[in-house]
Amino acid sequence: MLTITCEGCGRQVTRPKGDEGRGRFCSVKCGRSHQVMPSLEERFWRKVERGAPDECWEWLGARHSNFGHGVITIGPRGGARRLFAHRVSWEIHNGPVPDGLYICHHCDNPPCVNPAHLYAGTAADNVRDRDTRGRHNPNRGEANPRAAVNATQVVAMRRQAAEGESMAAIARDMRVSYATVTQAVSRRSWKHIP
Repeated sequence: MLTITCEGCGRQVTRPKGDEGRGRFCSVKCGRSHQVMPSLEERFWRKVERGAPDECWEWLGARHSNFGHGVITIGPRGGARRLFAHRVSWEIHNGPVPDGLYICHHCDNPPCVNPAHLYAGTAADNVRDRDTRGRHNPNRGEANPRAAVNATQVVAMRRQAAEGESMAAIARDMRVSYATVTQAVSRRSWKHIP
């Protein structure tokens, strides 16, 4: 007889000589329950198409539907969390992301996970980067198909309000909702119009 120690539960198990090929676990069930899952880093690299050091390394896995950033899931079913792949890349190469900082792309390519293209920045850095590259909302103002008014009307609303006319009266004159007028006049909407 041969005695082995189960790698899953640590129990001592005896097996007949010549039966070493059955594995390192006391049973098939124990082997499945203690199966070693690949690490996050191993799973990460399986989904990356590496290029030259100066090229973008494309994420081949799932992507966030709104932002285009790669996502990778961790944790058991029912309690799983989704992480952004570029943040995982940063942590693999640089350690934890400093509190309050974002991981931004020099390359302006959301699915890129090349650590040479990533940097840690503040929320203001991220917004400035977005605006510099022209990625701000292209559907603002009249370009927005849901806009109830145009820029000329907004200027007129603001002038009328400055002259003392009530928001309700302006809304009736313009045939728009009271909320549309108050948001335009207070600059919660149409901020880009002076």
